Amino acid sequence: MMSCGLIREETIMKLEEVRGIIDAIDPQIRKLIMERLDCSYKVAEAKKESGDITIYRADREEEILKRLGEDVPPERKAGYLAVVRKIMETSRMYQYGLLFDWLDGIFEPLAKGIEIYPNGSRVRVLIERPNRPNAMSSILSMIGDYGYNMEKMELIRDDAEKNTVTFELTIIGNLSESSMQKLMFQLSMESLSFKILENRRTKIYLAGPFFEQHETEMVLKAENILRGRGFEVFSPREYEPRDEAGSRAWSEKIFAMDRANIDECDCVVMLYYGANSDTGTAWECGYAYAAGKPVIVVHLSEVSNLMVHEGSWANISIDELETYDFSRMPAKKYQGKMI
Repeated sequence: MMSCGLIREETIMKLEEVRGIIDAIDPQIRKLIMERLDCSYKVAEAKKESGDITIYRADREEEILKRLGEDVPPERKAGYLAVVRKIMETSRMYQYGLLFDWLDGIFEPLAKGIEIYPNGSRVRVLIERPNRPNAMSSILSMIGDYGYNMEKMELIRDDAEKNTVTFELTIIGNLSESSMQKLMFQLSMESLSFKILENRRTKIYLAGPFFEQHETEMVLKAENILRGRGFEVFSPREYEPRDEAGSRAWSEKIFAMDRANIDECDCVVMLYYGANSDTGTAWECGYAYAAGKPVIVVHLSEVSNLMVHEGSWANISIDELETYDFSRMPAKKYQGKMI
């Protein structure tokens, strides 16, 4: 097979030809990476047998990167070393996952004193890392590799004397999932200090009218579904003092309370009746959208206003409310009739 490097500089290849060569190279790369992961498996076995499960050694990795980058052209060196670094990260992630599966009780000490909910939404951790290049970018990459997103990263301390940085991270995800627990294990092993501060349940703001009996019944059904799944639910229906209805004090109190709970929630679930929907519910969802809160629209009619479904994160049915993944929040476009 001819490679791009063997073709004379003055030869101009067609794009299709270059892509053909790349397509032939990629399986070779895959084969070599699989062979390297086979070696990683053996390393993990040896670590398990020895009792020393230390996998990450920054000094050794830097030596390898320096050696492998020696003969790489300067204009390609940064990109090449980024690929090598990623392969090393992949190897470590694979080894940590194996050790997690093989060794009983490896996660429990990390979560001591932390309540683990079946439908958690956020995990807040405190980590201390050496203050070196790529120290935090590798953490961001690691979190993404496990399939999670980070909501917040706050610098707590920059210790010049120790040359370390301490960060508080808020990771969007469920601590009851094995993949999240493996991430916690790897973070603990690759940090100078590590502590899980909080595992928070998903808090859902339930927006929907409850003026008519059928509306109240639907709100009750949604409350029961969500609470039955272990979520914390704020439903305005339960907090509205009807004996004060119509007064200025009542108006201001309800507005402030509902807005504050939208600000504090992880997402809004909207019970949506299409063209005849409640204006207050529409306002709640518009405010949530502006505040960056995902809006999950539960469609209860066969038509949707474009401003509602285009401003939503996911569009589901009342039956799908029982299974929708509020930890990962998959997006879902509206497919029905629209106005």
